[in-house]
Amino acid sequence: MMFDFTPHAQYQEASDTLEVYLDEDAASRLEELDENRHIHVTGDARPVCIEFKSASKGINLAGVPRKATVQRLIEQLGGNFTLSGV
Repeated sequence: MMFDFTPHAQYQEASDTLEVYLDEDAASRLEELDENRHIHVTGDARPVCIEFKSASKGINLAGVPRKATVQRLIEQLGGNFTLSGV
């Protein structure tokens, strides 16, 4: 049985990491925006997952691909995340 992928966000409290999954394809490399923001991309540079470390201290969306979608998915997740760069 196959399942349709749905973009979503999930928070890992133990590591204080928020991950936003945009695509089900396999990532082939990691691009680092800064020490707390990493983008997992495919071979043709499509974003698969965006990882925000230290998420409870704030999430900077400046320079993040598909920013409006990422913001919406984080807001749908709920929680008390402070967003900047929107």
